[in-house]
Parts: sequence; structure tokens; C-alpha cells
Amino acid sequence: MNDVATRSKPLQLGRVPAGGDHAAIQKAELQALTALRQKHGPVSVQILDAHYAGPGGKGDDGHTQLRPTPVDAVNYARIRQLFTDELTRQLDDRHVDVLVKLARVYKQSTIPQEHVDSLGHVFSLALARIETEGVASLVDPLEALIELSVRDLCKLRLTLPLVDAYCSLLGSPSISSAAKRNILKVASTASLANQFDMLAQLLPSIHSVLCSLDDPRSILKLLLVWSDSPAMQLRMSMLDLSTPLRDVLTQVADPVVRLLAMQLATRIVQPDKETVEDWIPVLGTIQADVALTNDVLLFVCDILAANPKHCPDLVDFVLNRTTFELSYNGDGGQAAPPIPPPPSPLALESKQVGLRLIELFLEDAGSRGQLLAQQYADFCFGYLTFQLQDGFDQGWALRDLKQIQATCLAHLTTLFAGGDLFADAESISCDPAFSAFLREAQVLDNGTADRPNAVNASVGLVPRFLHLMRTLCTYGPSVQVKLGELGLVHECVTILTARNTAWITEGVRRSVCMVLAALCDGECRENQLLVAQTPAVFHLVHLVAWTSAHPARQELMRLAVLDAVWSAVCGCRLNEESFLEAGGVFRLLDLLAAAERAVQSHLLSVLLELLENPKTHQHVVTWSSSKYPNAPALLLDLWRNEKAQLKFDRNLNAIDEMRINFCCKIFGILSHTGFNIFRHQLNESDQQLLLSVERYLDLKIGVVWDEIAYELSSEGIRPVSPDQHVLDSVKHAVAQKRDLIARMQADLGNRFQAARLEAESVFYDDFMRAHQVSESRSPSPPRPVRRNKAAAPREQHGGGGPRVSSPRAQHQPAPAAANGLAEDEDSVDDVWGPRPQPNHGHGGRKASIVAFAPVAQEVATRRRVR
Repeated sequence: MNDVATRSKPLQLGRVPAGGDHAAIQKAELQALTALRQKHGPVSVQILDAHYAGPGGKGDDGHTQLRPTPVDAVNYARIRQLFTDELTRQLDDRHVDVLVKLARVYKQSTIPQEHVDSLGHVFSLALARIETEGVASLVDPLEALIELSVRDLCKLRLTLPLVDAYCSLLGSPSISSAAKRNILKVASTASLANQFDMLAQLLPSIHSVLCSLDDPRSILKLLLVWSDSPAMQLRMSMLDLSTPLRDVLTQVADPVVRLLAMQLATRIVQPDKETVEDWIPVLGTIQADVALTNDVLLFVCDILAANPKHCPDLVDFVLNRTTFELSYNGDGGQAAPPIPPPPSPLALESKQVGLRLIELFLEDAGSRGQLLAQQYADFCFGYLTFQLQDGFDQGWALRDLKQIQATCLAHLTTLFAGGDLFADAESISCDPAFSAFLREAQVLDNGTADRPNAVNASVGLVPRFLHLMRTLCTYGPSVQVKLGELGLVHECVTILTARNTAWITEGVRRSVCMVLAALCDGECRENQLLVAQTPAVFHLVHLVAWTSAHPARQELMRLAVLDAVWSAVCGCRLNEESFLEAGGVFRLLDLLAAAERAVQSHLLSVLLELLENPKTHQHVVTWSSSKYPNAPALLLDLWRNEKAQLKFDRNLNAIDEMRINFCCKIFGILSHTGFNIFRHQLNESDQQLLLSVERYLDLKIGVVWDEIAYELSSEGIRPVSPDQHVLDSVKHAVAQKRDLIARMQADLGNRFQAARLEAESVFYDDFMRAHQVSESRSPSPPRPVRRNKAAAPREQHGGGGPRVSSPRAQHQPAPAAANGLAEDEDSVDDVWGPRPQPNHGHGGRKASIVAFAPVAQEVATRRRVR
């Protein structure tokens, strides 16, 4: 130990006059090195930065004094032995002396990298004496040594022993906050050198010391720097830093420290592992700080999004903070006009944050009921129905106000869509200002308002308002009639009929069609008559065949138009007359031939409803297109396609199949128009299919009973005798129906075949007359001809009936002027083969046109040549 003390004692070297030249200083340094080596032997000595004695680098006598730094002479093995040996571990005064002399050494010199591990061991040994033995005299020297080592350790790479010592020092209550801040300085510098693999060991100690520091600003800054690293952020998220951060928010009054703590919480605290109840006390403490409260509420939004639940205290806090500018009078809970808010950006931010939280509250039934109980619906309606005041124009921009209105519209839609107010449907107050707001929203969405800060179509007030109106219409006829009386029908028709207006997009037109359908849904007679007073029906007819570049939007638009036609036109004779006059049925059938499957289903339903009007029959009967000669041909083609589609849906039972396919609707339409009105205009396959369509219900009943029998059999249930008799009777009756249909289809095929043969016979007779070919019998014996296969068995067995020769054998010999024709006819068999034989046993001579046409063509050609 004496050797250590001797080596650490400052050496008095040669004096250099103050302000001396550079050569003199170099000479003095050389003399110092020589004297040091003569005294201590061959040791490594560093003279770094020339530590001067006294302020300003001058000694007591005014001359500059250079001091060497013999750090390599420090024997850390003997120091560790001093702290751990049984004979010297109780010598506290010597321990204090060692720490003081180490601090003196490192004050004069730079700590080398190889001393970092040993220095960490000394820190740990000294802290162990302080913690286990209660040696308070070691605290001050240890903290002084920590402070002196900060300068050099910030430039070196950390090692595991030093980090372990730092962990123990940070977690020790005996170490002062100043010493802990010095340790954090080293850690902060090491983080800039990306030494996160070592710094990660400090996280548990920092977690424990976060709230014990007098000023946690330094540790919060350090953690914010560490959170930029994904690896460190993951490690910090695994620790429970939420509790100490909440303690900082509630216990520290410094707004900067609170802001740092909240920023760190949003980075490393996982919302899915938090509960709202833990953060409500924080809100009560910091509510005076508006900006910080907004940040905390945004974090609570993330917690609610991850773990939705009903928290009454949070709902009360948010409502009191968000709806402060509305005062409620006592009669009926109606909202008074809004009070102008203070002209502060934070006020708008607070309201936007509160509305975002309320949007999450609306997803929970309990929170939704609490919002309704506290008249939140009146608050939203108040923002839609009040008139703009000077206070609002001065406090907020109109754009900001319209954004709040758009949010209120969305919240009202969610409130009414939940069905919580269904019992109070009769008492829903439809304010007359609704229609006025719709007109104002049209002007604002169009961007033609005279105010310089008018919103544009991106806000979308009109679509949101129309969505709300459509939701209100679901509350029954009373609300529908009230909305119609307020002028909503006329306003919708005005939007629908507007021309050359950029803000009326395809989505807006679709929303208008959906609102018209909702207003007239359930055959609301009053609103249907209001539609009859407008040109809405004619515009709906033009919108039926809507086309768009986007297939999905085109399908949605067509469905919306068909819904509007179904609700507003069907069932009202005035609107049906207008629809027929505008050619609506023709447009529906044209669209049916080339529309999407979902659109075709709606089209068939609308046609089926329109056919309740007898005047619609004539329109359906007279329709035709380039592809289909009449409407039944189109419907039968749809029937074939639908049957082909059902072959792939084998999991459907008979009832579901009737519900989702087109067959029932097609059967209903053909039943209205009559199955026989177009039967003579159809081809053979369509007529045979029409026979099956006529018996569709009978056959479908049989399928349903077959499924019932199969289910009973699969479940092991044996029907009683009466039930079995019913099943057998139904099965027998359906089998008879099928046999009847099969016989009728076979008979229909025979009739078509007979008609084709008759047509061939007529063609043959006409051809023979046109070419002057005689068929009179000749007295001379006929020349032999080939027999067909059907006549051969009769000749072999001497079958009854006269023999029939070919037409060529029955001809008389031609005169001399016709010898050339006879010679040409002799060679026909060689070229085209034998001619077809007439069949007198089946109603006269039936020649095959297919076999005879080449012969006739050859004969005519040779006549022209001659």
C-alpha cells in the first residue's frame, strides 16, 4: 500500500517560466520523463494534456508546473486483496485512503481501457462494504471517484464488470442522486457509440431508480435516446415502466419532465397490456395542462382500441371536457345554442381528441347508453341545427367547425344504428333545420360559399348526412313521414337531377338513391306521393343502366337505383305509370340480358313487383333484342345458366336454393305473363324446357319431401305408418308428374320431327316441279336398283306390301331430244351414290334433302352447260 501511495504522489519537476517558448516546454517535458524513469524504473508513463497545479495552469509561484501520470503503476490486485482479505477487509480507513488516492491519480491522468474492468471491481467492492457493513465513510470518496472517472469513461468502451457496478450503484439508496446522474452521463455517451449490448444490463436498475431521483429529466432523456434502437425498445417494453412513468406524471410538477415521461410512455408502453383504470388518476392530476392531457387521452385511445371496455369515470371525464360549450336547459333536455369557444388551437385539439374517444365509446353498449343518458345526441344535433354566430367565426375557422359537424354526423349514425333509441322512435325530433343544413352542406361541399375558408368535397358532409337520414328511416313510418314533410325528398331529388356539378360524384348519387329507397321503404304512401310530384322517376329510369369504369362501383350504383325503383315506384300507381311511360320496363329487360348476377336478382324482383300492374304485361310481351326474340327466351336462358350454377353448389338444401336462385322469380314472371303466349315462338329446346318450368313448384315440392325423408333416415328415425303413407303418396305423385313431363317432351319432339319431315317433302315436290322431272310410272320393266337397309328384311322374308322402286326406276324413257339428260342422270349414282328411297308407309314420299340436294345441283349444272 505504501508503494501505491508513493507512486501516486505528485512529483516536483523542473520549472518553466510562464509564457516560455515551445522549445523550452519540450525540454522541460524531456527532463520530467528522465527524472521519472530514474526514480521508478522502466515504466510506461503518459504525459497527457499537461495537468497544471492551480487555476489557469499555473503554480503557486506563478510558473507553469507539469505533472506526469503514472497510472500503469497502480496495482489493482493489491487493492482487491485489501478489500477482500480477512486481515484487511475491516480496515476502513485504509479503504478510504485507497479511494482518495485513486481519485487523485485519475484527476491527474487519463484512465486507460485496461483499467476499466478493475475500476468496476473497486466500485463493486466499495459499495459492498457500504451496503453490508454500513461503512458511511466510504460514500464520499466513492462518489468523488465516480465523478472523476466520468470524463475518461465517456471516451472508453464499457465492460461487463463496470456495467455490473453501475447497476448496483444505481439501485443503492446509499448513493446520492448526483452520483447516479454522473453514471447516467457515462451511459448516455455510451449510447452514442451504439454500446446497447452493455447498456441493456442497466435497464432493471434504471427502472427502480426512475422515481427516486430528485430530477428524473436526465434518465428520461437517456431512455428516449435508447428507445430509438429497436432492440432497446423491445427490452424496455418487456419491463413494467408504466408504473414509474405514471408516478412521474402525477408527482413531478415540471411540465418538461411530464412531457418527456409521456413521450417515453407512448414509445415503450404496450397499450394491450394496460388498463384504463390505471390512467384515470393521471388525468385527474394533469387536467390543468391541456396539451399533456390531450397526449394522455390519445394514449388511452390506444388502450381502449386494444381492450374495449366500459369505464364510466372515463366517459364522464371526456364528456365534461368535450361538450363544455353546450349548456342544457331544463325543459326536455334540449340543447341551447353553442357558446363560442376560446380562440385557442388547443381547444380544437381537445375537442377532436374527445370526439375520437367518444367514437370508441360508441362501440360498447354500456358506454353508448351512458352517452345517451347524458344527452350526447342533443349535443350532436345542436352542432347541426344552430346558426353560425360571430363568436364561432372569430374563434375557429369554418373548416374546423365543419370537421366537427362531420364527426357528429358519424356519431349520430352510430347511435341510431345501434337500435338503442328504437323504443323512442315516436319521440324522435326531426328538426326543420335538417333540410337547411343539407342545403348548406351542398354549398360547402361544392366550394361555392362566399366564405374564404369554406371546406371542399373531401369533408363529405352531404354523404354523411344522407347516411344519417337513411339510418333514421329504419325507425319506422312515423320518422319517414316526418323527414318527408321536412322536405328531404325534394332535396334528394334536387341533388339527383343536378347537372354539371363536380361535387355530385357517383357516391353521392348512390347515397341519394339509397335515401329515397329508405324514405319510401315499406310502401310509405306519403313519401311515394311526394316522389310523384317530382321528376325523380324519369331520372331513375335513366340511371338504371349506369356504367362506370370500376366494375364494383358500377354494380353498387345499379343496385342502389333498383332499390329506389323498388321502394319508390312499385306499389304506387302514379309512379308506375310514369315508369312505364319512360320505358322503364324495356330498360330493365335490356339490363337483365347483360348485368351482373346480383343485379339480375334485383331486376327479376323489381319486374315481379311491376307485373302486379296489368299494364306492365304489354311492355314485357313487346320487348325484343338482337339476341333474344322475346322475353321468355331471355328468361329461359337465365334458367339454364342458373341450373348450371347450382350444380356446383351441392351443399344447398331445397329451401335455401329457392331463396337464393333465380328460378322462383323466373317462374313467377312467366306465371304472370302466361306460359302459352310465346310457346309457338320458341324453338324445340325452349319449349321442352318450358314444360319443366311450368311444373317447377310440383317438382320442387317433391325435392323437399325427398330431403325430409333423407334426413329422417340419416338420423335413424322411422316414420309411423300414416307418415310413411304420406311420403310414399308424395313420391308416387311426383314420379307421375315427371313421367308426364317426359311423355310431353317426347311427344313434342315427335311433332317437331314430323314437321321437319313434312317440310322436306314439300321441298322435294317443289324441286321436282321446278326441274320438270316426271314421276309417272313406266310400262317397261324397271331396271334393278339398290335397296335400302330398311327394305331388305322385308324382301328376304316376302314381307307384305308392294315393292317400291326408286324414282329413277319409275321414270319413262326420255325422248330423243332428252337423251343427253338421261345419260347425265345415269352417271349421278356413280358420283353421289344412290338416291334416297321414298317411304310410302309413313304418309307419302319423304325424300332426304341432305342426300338429294347434291344430285339436283349436278343435274342443273349440266343443263346449263348444254
